[in-house]
Amino acid sequence: MNKDEALNKFTFMMEYRNLSSNTIHMYQWYLSQMFDFYHLEDVSILNVSMAQNYVVHMKKTYAPTSLNAIISAIRYFFDVVLESPLSRRQFPNILYDPVESTVFTDEQIHLLLDTKDVRLR
Repeated sequence: MNKDEALNKFTFMMEYRNLSSNTIHMYQWYLSQMFDFYHLEDVSILNVSMAQNYVVHMKKTYAPTSLNAIISAIRYFFDVVLESPLSRRQFPNILYDPVESTVFTDEQIHLLLDTKDVRLR
């Protein structure tokens, strides 16, 4: 199956599942990037080790949350297009420490809102 046919089938299945247009767009982009990385015309030659190597390569550029979105796109592609589902054991999400959120006090919020500097609001 060529990459255009595969992406069309992939898009149809995501629309069928009623995924958001943003998710569809991003998943298409992630897969297109992987196809370009391997210079693929026939996507049926994709295998687990190729997908894993691609994710390892992308670790240099992307944060773990983005990598997990890429992994989800690849996993879904293998499932619905290649009809060769990847288990989470074969193709797990990236583990990471969540970023600590800063919670402002009521006083700090009032100080920010009362400032005359519009950029700080």
